[in-house]
Amino acid sequence: MRNLKITYFVFIFICVAVWLATGEFYGIKDGYFAFRREAIQLTGLLAFVAMSMDVVIACRLRVIDDALGGLDKAYRLHKWLGITALVTAVIHFLLAKGTKWAVGWGWLVKPVRQHIDIANLPQKVGLEYVFSISRKNAEFFGEWAFYIAVVLCLIALIKLIPYRFFAHVHTIFAAVYLVLVFHAVVLTKFAYWGEPFGLLVGVSSIFGVIAAITVLLKRFGFGRHIAATVTDYAIDKANDAVRLTLKVSNNWAGHKSGQFAFVTLDKGEGAHPFTIASHWNPQKPFLTFFVKGLGDYTDKLVKQNLTGRKARVDGPYGKFCFSDDKSHEQIWIGAGIGITPFLARLDELASSKKNNKAQIDFVYVAQTISESEKQKLVELAQSAGVRLKIWLTPEEGRFNGSLLRHLFVNWKQSSIWFCGPIKFGETLEDDMVKSGFARRHFHRELFQLR
Repeated sequence: MRNLKITYFVFIFICVAVWLATGEFYGIKDGYFAFRREAIQLTGLLAFVAMSMDVVIACRLRVIDDALGGLDKAYRLHKWLGITALVTAVIHFLLAKGTKWAVGWGWLVKPVRQHIDIANLPQKVGLEYVFSISRKNAEFFGEWAFYIAVVLCLIALIKLIPYRFFAHVHTIFAAVYLVLVFHAVVLTKFAYWGEPFGLLVGVSSIFGVIAAITVLLKRFGFGRHIAATVTDYAIDKANDAVRLTLKVSNNWAGHKSGQFAFVTLDKGEGAHPFTIASHWNPQKPFLTFFVKGLGDYTDKLVKQNLTGRKARVDGPYGKFCFSDDKSHEQIWIGAGIGITPFLARLDELASSKKNNKAQIDFVYVAQTISESEKQKLVELAQSAGVRLKIWLTPEEGRFNGSLLRHLFVNWKQSSIWFCGPIKFGETLEDDMVKSGFARRHFHRELFQLR
């Protein structure tokens, strides 16, 4: 999260800094219309750079995955930038169009322009001339692109809209972005192109256009798309979940325990992110996923028999890989379907017998667990050299930070790895930090990619 916040505030700082560097900021003391002129440039810059960064993040580049600590973190930044773009674009629109409406309604009085002798003005040539004759088109197309972008942002934010519809419609944003590049490039003050302001717009445009075309051609995650076949399918009725086992092609480069992948079982539905519940063994090229019925699509999976179905796997992604400078002492908290990454790690430790020195305590928080599943989990933990505590909420109450600190006296010397419901994770992390635990050693995935 720290890298995430730093990246976001650096983005804000750079945009404001290059705007201030134009020197036009000081003119806003001349009244509302002078303020409006410069505020339009600032809000436009913030919205455009945020959208450019969003489109680049959508390409799922490995370098971004590494820099931000996982694709889940990158998608959280994607959401923050999207909201920032929406808010600043609305302000930009109101400054540009709303002011004109206010003048028309008599709410504002437009200042009288000084007489300009057009005949003595220097003629615009080259790009400046092209931009000047394109202004009306840039304003027109930019306005309609703004309307579409607002609708797309609202679709992304309203969780009641099915993921399938959101995923397909959200791709349209890449095409809308290309129109907004035209709008931004043409309407940026021509004098700014020789300043940091113009450089930022130019660089954002170049990377954004390349990224938008990549998204439109569905080439995002390039090099990580692997063919697969569903070989096994089991339903866990008690937990309303399914276990999928997929055989992947030889192109799968392997993964670390705790990573996730996007799985496409139906082209019409598109890809969904699921955590991989098995460690990688090249001699047995299978991936196991546990899928909880949490939405319209996953509910359908629980009710279908998918054995033999062709699939596509895009991944691996994520940095929830059980490695930091306190790897010798770890506390794992897996809640509900959040047990998945821990199963992969347990499987890996049991198979490799690598856990000779590490002290690992694992708390599995659940509503219920069958005797057969409980026995399997106990045996797996024993084989992995991990101390297991199964916490059934109906019998023992809610698990919290106070209980964690009571159960594990070495909590300050450990790293904590959490996977489960978002609110549970946030509450537990805040509780531990307030008690003196270092936030950088509390690891949890922000597994909400919308």
